[in-house]
Amino acid sequence: MSRVGPLLVASWMALVFWGCGETPSDATLTSASAPNASMPSASVPSATSPRPELDGFVVWESNRGGKWRLWLRDLADGSEPRQVTQDDGATAHCCAHISPDGRSVAYLRLPRGDEKYPLDGASGPLHLLDLETGEDRRLLDEARTYFEHRAVVWKSVDELIFIGPEGRTRSLDILTGEQKILLDEARAEHGWLINRTLTHATTGQPTFSPYRAEQKRVETTRTPGGCQPYFSFDGRFGFWIAGAGGPIRRIDLATRQSFDILGKSDPRLPPGQGYLYFPMLSHDSRLLAFGASRDQHDHQTSDYEIFVGATDPRTLELRADPVRITQNPATDRYPDVFSTPLALGWHVGEVPFRLELESPDGNEAWAWNAGDGSPPETGARWAKTFDRPGLYDLEASLGERSLAGRVEVSPARPPRLEDVELRGGNRVILHFDEEIEAGEAAAELESGSEVSSVVPGSDQRSLEIELAAELTRRDLLLFRGVRDRAQRPNLLPETAVDLAPPTWPSRREGLVFLWEADDRGNRVWDPGSEEEVTCLLEPSGRAWLDRYFRGVLAGGRLRADDASARRLLRGCRATNELSLEITLTAAGESAEPETIVAFGAPGDRSFVLQQQGRELYFVLFTVKNLPPGESRPRPRVGTLEPGKPHHLSITYTPGQLRAYLDGRETLSTDTVRSGFLHWRRRPLVFGGEVGGKASWHGTVEGIALYQRALPTEEVAENALRYRRQLAERTVPAPLRVRARLVRRSPTPTLQEISPYRDALALFEYRVEAVLAGTAVEPGVSLRVAHRVLADGETLPVGRRVPGAVVELDLEPFAGHPPLESLYLSDRLDSQVGRLWYSPQVDP
Repeated sequence: MSRVGPLLVASWMALVFWGCGETPSDATLTSASAPNASMPSASVPSATSPRPELDGFVVWESNRGGKWRLWLRDLADGSEPRQVTQDDGATAHCCAHISPDGRSVAYLRLPRGDEKYPLDGASGPLHLLDLETGEDRRLLDEARTYFEHRAVVWKSVDELIFIGPEGRTRSLDILTGEQKILLDEARAEHGWLINRTLTHATTGQPTFSPYRAEQKRVETTRTPGGCQPYFSFDGRFGFWIAGAGGPIRRIDLATRQSFDILGKSDPRLPPGQGYLYFPMLSHDSRLLAFGASRDQHDHQTSDYEIFVGATDPRTLELRADPVRITQNPATDRYPDVFSTPLALGWHVGEVPFRLELESPDGNEAWAWNAGDGSPPETGARWAKTFDRPGLYDLEASLGERSLAGRVEVSPARPPRLEDVELRGGNRVILHFDEEIEAGEAAAELESGSEVSSVVPGSDQRSLEIELAAELTRRDLLLFRGVRDRAQRPNLLPETAVDLAPPTWPSRREGLVFLWEADDRGNRVWDPGSEEEVTCLLEPSGRAWLDRYFRGVLAGGRLRADDASARRLLRGCRATNELSLEITLTAAGESAEPETIVAFGAPGDRSFVLQQQGRELYFVLFTVKNLPPGESRPRPRVGTLEPGKPHHLSITYTPGQLRAYLDGRETLSTDTVRSGFLHWRRRPLVFGGEVGGKASWHGTVEGIALYQRALPTEEVAENALRYRRQLAERTVPAPLRVRARLVRRSPTPTLQEISPYRDALALFEYRVEAVLAGTAVEPGVSLRVAHRVLADGETLPVGRRVPGAVVELDLEPFAGHPPLESLYLSDRLDSQVGRLWYSPQVDP
């Protein structure tokens, strides 16, 4: 690769951030910065650059030549981008991923049309391009994307992880062609990509789910919203686009803590160039590549440009403002970036930090410069102790030869406790911000209750403490003996941690399904895998999450994951007992029976909870066939007050069916008998039934299913605890207005927002009357975000025309975290007042 000095690089950075006037072509930009570098020498990594932040290259897919092909640009010399895959007819070259040594790129050749994220999955031949020789060979006849354009993970320079055509994840030895199955169960449509450390997996949705290599399965966890997830090469972080156009967010896979790497319309980006997509880290996590547009979304036609920013591999925080790499009106997307290793390495430590290096050839004439202002030293070997925090650029030189390195020295400090996790009621996991030594660690509870064991976690950044009994009341945990792994270890002083037991449910015995709200852990013990697993609800149709992460059912469904349905079936068949606990708020009365909860489908049910009028009815199917002339019991289990949350519990043991509403018994009958031996595998659905109509309107939360019958006192305690949780919520002041629609943003098409299927649109109203609340006055203009698309369906408000006078219930948009990940159609070009949200669906 050709190299340029610091002055020329600084000039190039200034050029790529210019703002006014016409957008220059890549060639115009390059001609002002550096001469062209020849291919392939500009594609082969070098280890001699003195500018580590800008050393390497970027590969991305672009349609600038009329077809989707892979392009490459060197970061160090600013030479002109060049196409590196050759024309082969109609296929699109996509999903580029650079090998850890930077010498080759794996990519897919997708049939025409499949580069547009087809819902039934995209697949094509998997190729390997050698960047040094230009050789392009087919590795596999068919591999699949994980939905958008990521298709492989490099496990090593000779081994890939990919998704087979049947949806099963595999590894591939590219030297021998040997394949190994990593997942026993194939996944329909889009498969799982597993990170190189074999700890987590993700689809095109950012689940970042634990991968269990021994069982060859993935334990699916909740999706935080967004798209285009991927993993850092070291396995510590996940990162993704957390909303339409940003931000780029990272998550620590051990602690699940996340923060934004780069915000939407971030001030560190050129003005107007802040609509973000396609993030990817270099193998050493020192560079972040991504695409950005001028508020254009369409991934097929928008003018996305490629940017690269230097990052701190320990945190993924940006070290400096990102640099623009492309200047072309075509669509440049899905970059991957390679950071050239330094010949002398990149060394990180805490003061005092001692570094010892040897020359590559044993020559005594090598001159060593520590970058700290001290005079150079000569010799075949060199040692230096850094006593002050700082960033030091190393250089070893011999004649015209020069080798570069870098040392980052931080102040000495002990490990920092980042997170405390309570699992299963008696297992405490302490997560730290760095690797620890905990061989001498000890812990005790202030109450004197016994601690069974204290052991280091397998990730080397955690401490696992087993309590002898389940935590049932607040206690104080004291631990000591934790050190970091610095050259001179730093001891963390004895630390006290406040432990609080889960507030609801009061007991977890026999719990087979739990869904408090979508932002909670929602974990239960799975006897089959002998570990805690996450329970999930997947929305479809008119179903989504509100400000409290409750499930909103407006004629849609929430379906439990298949593993939870199987666990419910196994547990209840083993005990012939069942308890259902749910907190629900009905939107109104219903003339016909409307299903709230169903385990099964019409004609093939295990149980069903329905509302008719204001009444709740529960039908339990305990025998496959009824005697001739006998009807199925349909007992009433309570009366709802629309708009008010109610805690409902239903318990069953053969010969005894009981129901409780808000902790008070509403039903006790012995007319239902027998067990569940005839139950079969069925879906668990809220808001309707699979194959049936989804028409119930309301919200659900605090859902728990048990394989045992709860006693009356436990039901009362759970109702009390959940009522306390509801009372602690911050409820916005009511605001209801009658307003006239002045103008509105258009309802986007699915093609415009692909791959999303839900969208908001911004409307501007003029208030004619305030019906409730004091936040606004008549005559003012309001910007209101409406949900106009739900799972691809255009909602009635999406067809509302200017001039319409409507009554609106409004809440501050900022108080609705689930909205952050949705596409927002905004063509108003106005910043009138604060932004509001209307949760109403129907006109």
